[in-house]
This record gives sequence, structure tokens and C-alpha cells, in this order.
Amino acid sequence: MSSHEMGDTSSANIVRNQLAITVQLYKQIASMSHIDDMFLWLSHAMLQLFDIQGVQWWSLQAYRTGQYATRLRSMAYQNTAIPQYVVLNDHISGMIEHLQTSQNNFLYLGVNRLFSANQADLFARYGMYYCACYFLRKPTLLVPTRPNAAPSEIPTPLIATLLLFTQHNISQNVLAAINMVLEQAVAIAESHGLLTPMNTSAATPTSVPSEPPNSQTSFTPFPPSNSAPAQPVTPRNANFSALMPTFTPPQHIQPAASVSNQPTSPMPVMGSQPPKPASTPMPPPARPRLAPMTTQPLKPPTPPPAHTIPTSARQQPTAPEPARPKQPDQSRPASALQSALKGKTGQRAIKTQLDLFDLIPRHAEQTINIINNPLVGNAVIPDKQAKRLYDSIDGKRSLEEICLDADMDVNFEVKRIRKALRFLLIQKRIQLFEPNGQLVDSTPFLKE
Repeated sequence: MSSHEMGDTSSANIVRNQLAITVQLYKQIASMSHIDDMFLWLSHAMLQLFDIQGVQWWSLQAYRTGQYATRLRSMAYQNTAIPQYVVLNDHISGMIEHLQTSQNNFLYLGVNRLFSANQADLFARYGMYYCACYFLRKPTLLVPTRPNAAPSEIPTPLIATLLLFTQHNISQNVLAAINMVLEQAVAIAESHGLLTPMNTSAATPTSVPSEPPNSQTSFTPFPPSNSAPAQPVTPRNANFSALMPTFTPPQHIQPAASVSNQPTSPMPVMGSQPPKPASTPMPPPARPRLAPMTTQPLKPPTPPPAHTIPTSARQQPTAPEPARPKQPDQSRPASALQSALKGKTGQRAIKTQLDLFDLIPRHAEQTINIINNPLVGNAVIPDKQAKRLYDSIDGKRSLEEICLDADMDVNFEVKRIRKALRFLLIQKRIQLFEPNGQLVDSTPFLKE
């Protein structure tokens, strides 16, 4: 196999991994009650599919007094025996504070160029030589961390930093795929209430303060910790009022709350000299169960030249067996997503997106004759994305399998798949069937 063919195969696998995470997130999001749950789920999904050694999510947390702190929201590592002082110390937190004041949207550097020599040596000792930094700044609000959070915490504009540690120099295709996953994840979180829109009277956060602010950095360590507890620190004033609505300040500020899925424990001392690691390995943090994915993790690639992902060859359609349309089950309790998709009257039960990806699309009988008859000519489909989806349909695979198997580019996201599917249904070029062969009433999927 030539190097060009190997590059194409690698690009196709990256696209499948990106689509797999997005589709699985659509299915898992209903069981998540907090944005930190999604951050942790995404961390383990990226560890599994993108050859990443470690993931950290940081964000700003605002208080009613106009003060704020830099907080660790979630983290996960391939090697769960890494000592805590290697991945969590004042040098890393200080670097996060500095990066959040920059105007960059993305950085990808060797750890020796981003951190001090001592910290870079610690990372290298555990196989982490490169660091990718993604900066999320969106006009939406992060809710307080947890129900047991300090009462002075308030919803905060989304100003978050994602750190990814890798052993090898990963390709631009992987970095672009992760960026697409983040954009889709934010949209999914907004649609399910894990992120809330900003009040129209509040200012929209377009950037963080230009000068590095004086703020508190807080996080929760791995349990149990072998570090000594530190004295509580009160956040200092910072110029954050432009990003936040006006609130009545309380009398005091309580210590920050714990990070998601971690039990509350004392904050460790962050010193310049790392403590000696414990003699026994620390137990790994709780890892959420991910739904099975039908893709294999990538081997660490070297940066390949950009390749065009080939489109799938047209499959010969098979005529569906005659079946009576099946009405949606009225006895099934409506989920939150079903309620959101209902029309104004709310009289008809509508299938969820989860059901849509499990359905099998087939070419309608009247279009099969057009395709097989050369005298009639090609069945022209003006919509480019709809035509690609139509050519990938073979009457046997579900919509989810088509998304993962068809070599679609990264930009072919789930929302566009739904739009293309709706176009084909309106044109009566396809029909939807359940895995047992029963025809599905497609009327609910014709709505925006």
C-alpha cells in the first residue's frame, strides 16, 4: 500500500472517530445532569479514540462580589498512576491563568516551550511531550459546579481552557477533528440545558481581561491525597464586571466546591519543589462508562500531507418490502428531548434523535426506476450533502452506521445529516424503516 493510500485511510479513521463521539454524545447527553459530566465523558472519549495521554478542563468561576477564580472542572489520564504533583501544581495553574488572558483560540507546542524546564521534565518522565490548548469563549453561561458549591457562586460566561497532552506530534487532521467535537459538544450542551443563554441585559463576553488578573486558582485532588492541607484563600478583586450582570454582594465568600465526580478533600500545597510520590499507587478517578464504539484507536501518526477523503461509491438500492406505516408509540413516556421536539399543539408523539440514528433509510420505489433506467437520466439532487447521503444508502445499514462508514469529511456534522435527510424525505426519495422491517411514519422528521 502506498503512503498516499495510508494517509487516506488515516484521515478516514479520524473522521469516523469524530462522528462516533458526536453520535454517542447525542445518545448519552440525556443521562448527564451537569456540564462537568459532559466534560468528563468527552475526556475519556478523546483518550480512547485520539491517542491522547491526558486531558484537563479549566474555566473561570465568578462570584457575587465580582471576584472570580480559575477552577479545574475535570481531568483524565491514560496512566492513572501518575503522581498528583506532576499534573496538578501551582505552575500549571499559573500557566492557565496566563493563557486565559491571551487572545489565542488554539496553541500546539512542545511542553518544553510552554512550561518551565522542571515541569517539562516531569511531563516527559510520564510520556507527555506535546500540549494542545483549546480556548472556548462563548456567549453562554456555566452553571455553578455542584449543588454543594459555595452559595456565592453565580452562573459564569463560558471562558474555558482545554489542555491535551500527547506523546507524539499528532496530525492537523486530529486537531481539526477535536475542534469540531468541541463546537458540536457546546451546541449539544446548550440544547439540553447544561449551558444557559446569557441574559440580554448582560454584556457578551468577547474576550477576557487584557491584563493578567489577580485571581484564586482552586482544584480538587485525586483521592486520597498525600499532600498537606492548605489554608483557605479568599479570591481577590479582578476586572470581571464587564462580563457579568450586576448582583448584590454577600458578606463573605466560601471555599470553592469540588470538581465533578471527585469527593471533597483538602486542597494540596502547591510548592516549587514537588513532594515525593506515595509508595503505593493512588487509586484512579472514577471513569464513566462509554457506550461501545465501532472504531479502533489510532496509532500515533506523523503529520501527513492534507488528503482529500474519497466519497463512497454509489450503492445499488434495494427496493423495500411493502410494509404498513407504524405510528409512534403513544404509551412510551416522552423524554426531555421528545418534549422539546413537539409541535405547538403537542398532540403527536415525535421520535427522538436517538431513534432517528437507529432507523434504516431505503430508496423509495419511484426513484429506483429512475436510477436503473438510463433513458430517463440521472436523478438530479441539487443539494450536495443530500446527494452524498443518498449515494451512501444501501437499504441495510442504519443512519448511524452510514455516518461512521461513509467517508464523510469533518464538516459533515450531525445537524447537516439531519438537514440532508429531511431534504430527501420531502423529495420522497427515501423511506425510513425500523430494524424489524416496519415502515416508519416520516412526518415528524419533516419539521425543522
